[in-house]
Amino acid sequence: MQILKVKHRTEFSEYLRFTIPNKMKAIGVYVIFLLGYGLLFTLLIYIIDWIKGHPYQFHFAYLIVGWICALAFTAPSNSFQDHRLPFFAEKYIIDQDLRQDLTQLNYIKANATIIEVQIQPKRLFRTQFHTLRLQLEDSEEIICDQYVHLNLLFPSIFLLGNAHFLKAATTWIGQQVEVCYLPQSKRIFRLQAKQSYENFQLLSEAFSERFSLQQLKNQSLPTVPSALAQNFIHICRVDAVRHDHQNYELQMITNHQTYIVPSSAQGFNILEKMLRRIDQKKYREFKQNPQLQSLLLYPKN
Repeated sequence: MQILKVKHRTEFSEYLRFTIPNKMKAIGVYVIFLLGYGLLFTLLIYIIDWIKGHPYQFHFAYLIVGWICALAFTAPSNSFQDHRLPFFAEKYIIDQDLRQDLTQLNYIKANATIIEVQIQPKRLFRTQFHTLRLQLEDSEEIICDQYVHLNLLFPSIFLLGNAHFLKAATTWIGQQVEVCYLPQSKRIFRLQAKQSYENFQLLSEAFSERFSLQQLKNQSLPTVPSALAQNFIHICRVDAVRHDHQNYELQMITNHQTYIVPSSAQGFNILEKMLRRIDQKKYREFKQNPQLQSLLLYPKN
């Protein structure tokens, strides 16, 4: 178990669906924010006219334009996300424990085992959450998050699979994972299968031939995706490195991490099919020529 700290709260908030205990208070904060944004926009128009020496004349259209800008400012980047106010306003409507976590910016990283998975009943105009209960490794402490939204937790899997709503499967129970959660609210913002490159097929089940991401709509993820599976679309460099005449490995690099998968890993042929962007001619040459010790496969020269 490690206690770590992030530089900015967006490293948490992008993966969480915020819960709002008092809906009326939230509506009031939104109204005040929109009015304030509209007045600031109107003030800006007034200052511009004053600098130019033109007489200023108030018009309600300025407020409307300001409100449109405010809505655009809070608009989500993806359809499964919600509108987000700036934290100075949002902190008044979210629950107290989460507000404390987002202020202190601390989180806990630990190994755990999933002991319970539940999907809340679907209700009209309500987000469908998962409840995940995890037993921390070497500890009797149990972490329970009742507001897990898998579309937010695994955004790359969601976008790559063109899914409507990702669901957890009962096969998650008993799986060993690496979890990152907030100390006060116990909200989970990162979840990935423990690394085991000896079996790539189990490591990245979501990419296997038996579970095509192109047919993921409203389907259940059979296992928790690994770090490599979640970051696969962010790979910016692929190298092939040989250790001897028979064995070699693929080194895949993202902006933050390097993933190494040996050719002896189970399901390695699946990984080769996934890496369609690499230079296939160079890759065939590398496999056929034992004299080549390393070769850059992506980006293509």
